[in-house]
Amino acid sequence: MFPMLIFLALCARALWRNQLVTITAAFAAPQIIESMNDALLVLDTQGFIRIINGATLKLFGKTSKELIGANVTKAIPAVMPSGRIEHLLGKKIPESYEVSYSQHALSVLVSLMMHKAEIPLAIICVVRDITERKHMEDHLKQTANELDKAYRALQESQEQLLISSKMAMLGRMTAGIAHEMNTPLAAMRASMVEIKMLAEEYESSIEDPQV
Repeated sequence: MFPMLIFLALCARALWRNQLVTITAAFAAPQIIESMNDALLVLDTQGFIRIINGATLKLFGKTSKELIGANVTKAIPAVMPSGRIEHLLGKKIPESYEVSYSQHALSVLVSLMMHKAEIPLAIICVVRDITERKHMEDHLKQTANELDKAYRALQESQEQLLISSKMAMLGRMTAGIAHEMNTPLAAMRASMVEIKMLAEEYESSIEDPQV
């Protein structure tokens, strides 16, 4: 009985020391935000930055003091140009667009956090660095263009070879026809010469009494 009480006491102490933390939205949200690979900015409806994550600081090379409380159109104008906030608040639908920032290509997804009464409470910006993807796309486009040029050059070469082959065949046919025509013409010329000689001989023999 006594060992059992000691065991229960040890278990109770272990549970007390390692008690589970209640997982709530308030507890999970910061963990999720910091685990994101994409930069996250939460703005109020005036465009002032209220929440950021570590990926935001890394991507834009700024500190929390530089961003928290600053107007996004001044702190990071590439992400949120002047006039876009009013445009977003008017449309009330998510938007995505691509921008350039310090030799980086960025994809920006913007959506509104709405109140139950359909009143905008905040603007959520998720920014992804797509520089590597853009480089890959440019490389693929360049490769595709080079392949297209090579294919066109091959087609032109094949067409030239086909034309050359046809011209050579035509030349051989012409030479054959010319040879076939020249053979009877030569015989005819020889016959004409012989006939001429016989005619001259006959003409000269008319006046010869010995013939």
